Amino acid sequence: MTLNDPVYMECAQALAKRMRQDESLFDADIAIRNGMRLITGIPLTDPDSLQPLHHLYQETMAYYGDHPELATELGDNAAQSALVIVANALLNLDMILTK
Repeated sequence: MTLNDPVYMECAQALAKRMRQDESLFDADIAIRNGMRLITGIPLTDPDSLQPLHHLYQETMAYYGDHPELATELGDNAAQSALVIVANALLNLDMILTK
């Protein structure tokens, strides 16, 4: 049980903060790339491999748009909370869990 474990969510929140290198210049694409690099230790060479994570981010942002009362449960705003969801997905990748 990792995906919704409270400890993993706390780790995802910390990872999401590291993924956002500069708050004032937040870019979801750069943040997701940073997350993959932080988790694997390898710079990304195939940007298409992150498409599912971008889709997850966009879907989560749309969900928070429909449910603004939930947008601050994991972060200060919808964008930060959506990035926490992506960070949680990164932490639960098979390649990470079986390292």
